[in-house]
Amino acid sequence: MSKSDNSTENSTECPTCGDNFETGRAMKIHHSRTHGESLVETSDIECPTCGREDFQSERGMKTHHKKAHGESIAGVKTECSWCGDEIRVPPGNYRKCDHHFCTDKGCEPEWRKQFSGENHSQWKGGKQTYTCSNCGGEVTRAPADVNGENVFCNRDCYTDWKGDQMRGPDHHNWKGGYTQNKNWPEIRQRALAADGYQCQGCGVSEEEHRSEHGAGLSVHHIFPRMEFDDPHEADSVDNLVTLCRGCHAKWEGIPLRPELSD
Repeated sequence: MSKSDNSTENSTECPTCGDNFETGRAMKIHHSRTHGESLVETSDIECPTCGREDFQSERGMKTHHKKAHGESIAGVKTECSWCGDEIRVPPGNYRKCDHHFCTDKGCEPEWRKQFSGENHSQWKGGKQTYTCSNCGGEVTRAPADVNGENVFCNRDCYTDWKGDQMRGPDHHNWKGGYTQNKNWPEIRQRALAADGYQCQGCGVSEEEHRSEHGAGLSVHHIFPRMEFDDPHEADSVDNLVTLCRGCHAKWEGIPLRPELSD
C-alpha cells in the first residue's frame, strides 16, 4: 500500500513543512527523519511471520525475515531427496538439478551410497587379483584400472618389462639391424678394467672424467658392429678400447687402437 502519490514522487518540496531540497530522495530522507513518516512507495509484500507490509521488494522482505526471525526463506521451497525435510534452494540450482539435499545433515552422501558398489550401473565385481606380467607377483586392482592384457605391480616392474619386451625385433618401430648384447654391462666393465679405467688416448681417469663431464668413460668399438656377420662378435674385449669423450670423437671411424704414451 502506498504512502505517497504522484505529486510527491518526484517533488523536492516537503509536503509537511514546505522546505525545498536539491533532490526528491533528499526530501524523502528529511521527511522520514524529521516527521517520522516514510514517503517511499511500498508494495503489498507481507512478512509471513510478523505481517509487516512496508517492503519495497521481495528481497527486502526475505532479508528482514532472516534478521528479525532468525530463519532464511530465500530460494525455492522443496523437499530433501533423502530425508524428506522441507528445504530451500537457490532458484538456479532448483532449475538445474533434479535432486536437492539438506546442507547440514550429510544427506547427499547417504543418498549417493545407494548408487555405489554393487548398486552402480557399471559395477564389474569389485577389485580382482591379476598376475604381474613382469615378476609374476599378485596384483589387486579394480577392472576399470586395468588397460590391455598386461598388468604390473608398479612402475619399476613396467619399466623392466618394457626394456625386455619392447626392444629389437619386438619393438613396434623395428626396421632391422642388431640388438645390444644382453651382457653388455658386464662386457663394458671388463673392457674398462683391462684398460685400468683410463682413457687410452689421453690418460684421463674414470674419476676425473666423471668429475668433469658427469659421466664415466666410454667403451669404443675399434671395428664397428656392422663389419661383423654376428654383431655380438664385435663385443670382444680385443675389439674394445676405453676413451674419454674428446678422444672418442677423434677416434670414431678409425679402425686402430690408440696407444697410450708413457
